Amino acid sequence: FLIASNSDRSDAKLAKMTTVSELVRAAGYPFTHLKIDVEGHEEHVIAGGIDFIREFKPLIFLELHGQILRDSGRDPRVVTNLLADCGYRKYEWRGRSIDADEAAEMDVARLVCIPG
Repeated sequence: FLIASNSDRSDAKLAKMTTVSELVRAAGYPFTHLKIDVEGHEEHVIAGGIDFIREFKPLIFLELHGQILRDSGRDPRVVTNLLADCGYRKYEWRGRSIDADEAAEMDVARLVCIPG
């Protein structure tokens, strides 16, 4: 499936959509790190891998697109709440600790999400 942007993009390609859980099953072992950069679709990625994330707690590099989420009527805190439900309560942004509310207020927060 292709999730199209709001503008014409010559670099857009059709790709099969999968979930984190399906990727882990296909690899045959759990990942230790997970990078999520999906331009406002973070909730869907986390939901598609929630069991894996909850059980194995990989280090997550998350680009949280708060402005895109707010512009589409969604709340970035849904993403941080999902992570909290999986045991993630520590966030780092540019080398310093921040809390989930601060991350959710940013236009784009490039975060390291740490379980514990």
